[in-house]
Amino acid sequence: MNSVYHIGYDLNRPGQAYGTLIAALRRAGAKQVLLSGWLLRTTASASDVRDWVRKMVDTNDRVFVTEVTTNWAGANILSRPDQV
Repeated sequence: MNSVYHIGYDLNRPGQAYGTLIAALRRAGAKQVLLSGWLLRTTASASDVRDWVRKMVDTNDRVFVTEVTTNWAGANILSRPDQV
């Protein structure tokens, strides 16, 4: 079953490059909704997505993955969950 997940992260090291992570998210078909927030449609579990993202960030960085349901709201977002 395909689920849409919101992936949020805080990269804590000053000057840290987002390039590798952003490129991987785009290759996976993720759509950016906030500066550090993406939507990804996948058959993987939330913990699988979290583990995948954690391979591309430092151990002190924050990562939060949650499933997006039909009950959501946003303002001035870059992509909508139904566009993923």
